[in-house]
Amino acid sequence: MRFDTLLGMTSLFVVLGSAFSLIESAWPERGRRSKLFSRERLVDWVYWPFSAFVTGNFTRVLTLGAVGVIAFVLGHREALTQISLTTTRWGIGEFPVLAQLAIAIAIGDLVNYWNHRLRHTRYFWPFHAIHHSPRELDWLSSVRMHPVDDAIDNVLVGLVVLALGTRFDVWLATGPFLFFFNVWLHANVRWRFGWFERVIATPVFHRAHHSEGSHSPNNFAGVFPLWDALFGTLHLPADPIASFGPGDTPISNGLLGQLVMPFVQVVRLARAALSSTHGDPSRSER
Repeated sequence: MRFDTLLGMTSLFVVLGSAFSLIESAWPERGRRSKLFSRERLVDWVYWPFSAFVTGNFTRVLTLGAVGVIAFVLGHREALTQISLTTTRWGIGEFPVLAQLAIAIAIGDLVNYWNHRLRHTRYFWPFHAIHHSPRELDWLSSVRMHPVDDAIDNVLVGLVVLALGTRFDVWLATGPFLFFFNVWLHANVRWRFGWFERVIATPVFHRAHHSEGSHSPNNFAGVFPLWDALFGTLHLPADPIASFGPGDTPISNGLLGQLVMPFVQVVRLARAALSSTHGDPSRSER
């Protein structure tokens, strides 16, 4: 079943939502069950179909477009006709499918680690702050992402993975795995896994990243905490996180406002930077 169709997306939403709602009700972190049907959560319900039909397709088109442009510029025009062929073999594409999948996920996560850190910097943060805006972190809020933030997150990863020679169908197969894993990371559960938390990312690992504050300096990896351990950003808190949110970054409550406001904030930051450059200290960033 394809999950980018209405039937597929609806079926996936019902199955995942039911399963994670039961789990979160039985083992909620700090004993606080998520309020899925409050007015504040309406935007998260809207993000599920929006992410499936708009954001996901937007990112895929950008990735394939970038591959095509790069191939054309480098003179590899044959790549434009071969990219969708599973018979093409080069690089890690000569490896067994499971090996390709493992390498693609591992290397993709390393790339994701660094572009995640990038998205916590000055001009990218307004877009990424949308993902950090939920005050309740759970399965329902896992897909709250601005399309620009999602593109920055996934296009570079896709380019690197395909540049390794990963078969096109294998690259597409990483999508469902990472989607399910992302929902799991945001689950409101109090489970702890001991030493295993340093091997595979878990909800407590990612919830620490979402802790209140606009530039949480920890736990940037999406799958393997190894990258955070190597680069000094690993943090596994002993106690549950008390609060979540984007710090002092203003966030609209509605989908349209969340789509538009980051552009406004970036323009303001750029104007403030230009004013500062020209010696006008009277204008602030916000």
